[in-house]
Amino acid sequence: FAASRGLAYNRPTAPEAYSSLRTAPTHLLVDRGLYRFLSISDLTFDPGDLGEIELIFKDQLPAEAIYDYVVATKQKEVLVPNLPLLYKLQSVDGYDGGVLPLARYVELARLLLAEPLPDGRLGEQLTEMPPSRLLGLLNVRYVIADKVRDVWLDGVYYDLGHEAILGPGEKFQVADLPHFAATALGLVSHLEGARDLAQGTPVAEVLVADDRGRVQRHLLRAGLDTAEGGYGAAVAHREARIARRSPRGSDYFTRLGLGSAVVPRRISIRYLAPAGRLHLRGASLVDERTGTFVPLIVSTRGRFRLVHSGDVKVYQNLDNLPRAFVVHRARVLDDEAAIAAMGDETFRPGEEVILAEGEPLEGGGGRDEVEIVLYQPERVVVEAHLAGEGYLVLTDAHYPGWRALVDGREVPIHRADVLFRAVRLPAGRHRVEFVYDPLSLKIGAVISLAALLGVVAVLARPAAAALKRLLKKSHAERR
Repeated sequence: FAASRGLAYNRPTAPEAYSSLRTAPTHLLVDRGLYRFLSISDLTFDPGDLGEIELIFKDQLPAEAIYDYVVATKQKEVLVPNLPLLYKLQSVDGYDGGVLPLARYVELARLLLAEPLPDGRLGEQLTEMPPSRLLGLLNVRYVIADKVRDVWLDGVYYDLGHEAILGPGEKFQVADLPHFAATALGLVSHLEGARDLAQGTPVAEVLVADDRGRVQRHLLRAGLDTAEGGYGAAVAHREARIARRSPRGSDYFTRLGLGSAVVPRRISIRYLAPAGRLHLRGASLVDERTGTFVPLIVSTRGRFRLVHSGDVKVYQNLDNLPRAFVVHRARVLDDEAAIAAMGDETFRPGEEVILAEGEPLEGGGGRDEVEIVLYQPERVVVEAHLAGEGYLVLTDAHYPGWRALVDGREVPIHRADVLFRAVRLPAGRHRVEFVYDPLSLKIGAVISLAALLGVVAVLARPAAAALKRLLKKSHAERR
């Protein structure tokens, strides 16, 4: 009891620390589909209404209680550590939503982290956005991220939550452009391995095509528009305007004028230098006439869309996979080989599954239909129509005690993609039921029943002896 006095639950604060709703979870609550989310934040950001919070509670709460209220507010914004349970949202970073923090979960996390901590949450360890295809395998539809590493330059906000990396001859096109009239394009970037490039050397070509079919060509030059990120005395070009410094190096800023206002329909960047790489960290369209702007997402790690921007950002993963889907190709590999294969950028989790055991499959695709008609913690029912033989993959944790029934007949569950479940299905319509029916529960029930009967027997023995003595005494008195 004495040791618990210092714990947070013994420090009362305003009830709104628990009951009030923040904007990021509100956005997720609107989507009533079956999905998971991931939060990436170390909680070092300040809520936008910090001043209002302090003003409202300064005469009602002590400073320590206000501090606890602010921390609770930030935790609600990014839904950590166990707050998804409150809102019935499913996080990939917790016990709910079909994902268990098993040893194989840590193994799978090696795809996202070089050395994941066995007892650490992903969101506290990630420093960059994971590839959308791997998030999609985890059924992560939304990613919540703070804005601590983003920047404001000349009154314009730049989202640095993603990165497009281009090597010699490689090209990148900005996806999901909004309808926005812009007079300038701002870019945040740095070079890697380009120390020997002379001042003014063209390193990238930027093409902007507008809604009238016109194409503008701009060049990014070393020492003027961008520069080596890990800058030092041996670099042959000067530093460009610094956008942000970090322990890993510097990012640089440039603004490209577009002349009269244009509505970009396509923006592409091609790396021109024979060596090194360009790291494009952020971009924003700017209307200098009004001071308005729209931040763009630049990523060579998949397709994302910014769907909410407040104290934190909410990205939608456009490459998300449903919780259950069908594939027609399968390989059988051990876990080490599976991790290596899944880490290859050519691996497409929506087209192929890697099994720990079972039969490989090399079939063709088709129009498959998959619908989860019931999803409960201990029972999942899926209806599937397959154009050809394939595997139904359910991205819930593979765990002892789960049974699978296909059209009422029990079939084996294969461990898929290190952590998940899969069953093999022939072509046609099928009803697949996953039921949690562990043998340990039955053994426990038998042991409990035996123990109960033993207790009853022990308790009944003195009572039976007493009854026997009473009957014997009664019989003696009659005689």
